[in-house]
Amino acid sequence: MTASASARPAAIRFTIPTVPERLNVLLRLHWSRRGRERRRLREYVLLFAPIRDPIDWPADVTLRFFTRTGRGDPDAFAKPLLDALQGVVLQDDSPRWIRSLAQSVRRGPQRTEILIEPAVGDE
Repeated sequence: MTASASARPAAIRFTIPTVPERLNVLLRLHWSRRGRERRRLREYVLLFAPIRDPIDWPADVTLRFFTRTGRGDPDAFAKPLLDALQGVVLQDDSPRWIRSLAQSVRRGPQRTEILIEPAVGDE
């Protein structure tokens, strides 16, 4: 059962079992492989997100990327994931819909934890 996007939940939290390919790596790939990677990430979001309709309120987004080494540029991981979230969980990745974005890279089994909360002060 999926939660209603318009019910304005306290938080939307889910984990996907991968870390997105870094943006600078994606941009160097052949267009067909880049498309496959984008589709793969989108499929993970569709599979693990608890909602299927984009939220209709501004959000504070927290992304935690877990890698084997605990290293990497969180900005490079974030953009491909934000693109995959659009139309499924988020309306858009513009400042109108994402009021704050916190991101970090940590050491651990490979995964990405996603937390979307109503933006502070927008209730």
